[in-house]
Amino acid sequence: MTIDPGVYGLIGGVGMFLTEALICYKALRFEPKCMALVWCSACVALIIILGMMLSYYHSVNVTDANRVLYEGFKPLVIGVRDQIGLTLLTYSILTWSLIGFQVYKKKESEYYSRYYN
Repeated sequence: MTIDPGVYGLIGGVGMFLTEALICYKALRFEPKCMALVWCSACVALIIILGMMLSYYHSVNVTDANRVLYEGFKPLVIGVRDQIGLTLLTYSILTWSLIGFQVYKKKESEYYSRYYN
């Protein structure tokens, strides 16, 4: 029995989403102002997962009845390299934004402690 490559993409996409959800939970727990960034990052992850699911769905079975659904979402069916690139882009944007936010908060607290204490 051979396993379709789309299954690995689907498992990777779900794993990526769960990992990102954990990162977002940790970020939101300590920095609630990151909400917009977290939602944007989660939307990108969901689009990637949808693309993985549709590419797997297309590789398994495309009949005349569901061809309309597939054609409508065809732009989301992306290659493995594009999935990896989008994933890395999402993680890098999330990570550097959180780092920048932490640096900003540290500088802000130093400023207030210097001038208001």
